[in-house]
Amino acid sequence: DGSPLGFGKCTLGQRVYQCLSVPATLVESREDPAPSADCLGGKESWGSCDGGQFLCKPLPPMPKTYIHTIFNTQSSRYFEWQVRYHAYHFKKSGQEGSLTRLLSCSHADHLVSEVDTWVAPQYPKLKKDPYVPYNKPTAVDHWLKHSGVQAEYIVVVDPDCIFLRPFVSKGMNGGVTVHLANGKSVHVEKGKPFGQKGYMDYVKGGPFYTLAQKYCKECKFVDALAVPLVIHREDLTRIAPMWLSITEQIRADRPTWDP
Repeated sequence: DGSPLGFGKCTLGQRVYQCLSVPATLVESREDPAPSADCLGGKESWGSCDGGQFLCKPLPPMPKTYIHTIFNTQSSRYFEWQVRYHAYHFKKSGQEGSLTRLLSCSHADHLVSEVDTWVAPQYPKLKKDPYVPYNKPTAVDHWLKHSGVQAEYIVVVDPDCIFLRPFVSKGMNGGVTVHLANGKSVHVEKGKPFGQKGYMDYVKGGPFYTLAQKYCKECKFVDALAVPLVIHREDLTRIAPMWLSITEQIRADRPTWDP
């Protein structure tokens, strides 16, 4: 019953509301109750917001940080011990910045009281193609767009990674420095990310080479990267939708897969 101010915003009485993601809950129907006194329920939010968001009072901007580490999981016993182990060693290592679990689920689980968690909707077409890794770029994109995170640099890891020591620190002249196990270091700045070498070999005629040539026609070389990935927030914001889109294309291109 409010007055629209464009998709994602409206007024009700003298108050302005905007679509916001609320940790631990998603709008799934018009009957959903308001998650707090600062938000409206499903009746008002459904059709005004997407991505499971509620119409809420605008939040103050998040404090700007420099490094933020994220990892994606589903809610399961398989991931439960990894989440706890990962969070424990992150804290023990002294790694700078915050740690957030991106939980691909329709609702929060019991670990939200132990680990900072962002609830993101699952990839919407999993029933058609049950490839769970779709959830990772979906969750990263959702978190970047809706969480209000202001960190300059994002460290993307997997839940089975273990922090033994701080390995990313603020650089002397901007950017960040990645400290490698061999004593060397790598400078990362906007437009120049860093990633662990992946297990795929870029050998001419090989399957990875064939895929790279097909989906990146102007690329003369493609780095085979895995986690950890250290990247500027604006670079990741630009890449995340492409990450999902190209994953979808490759999954649909079944003749290219290895036997």
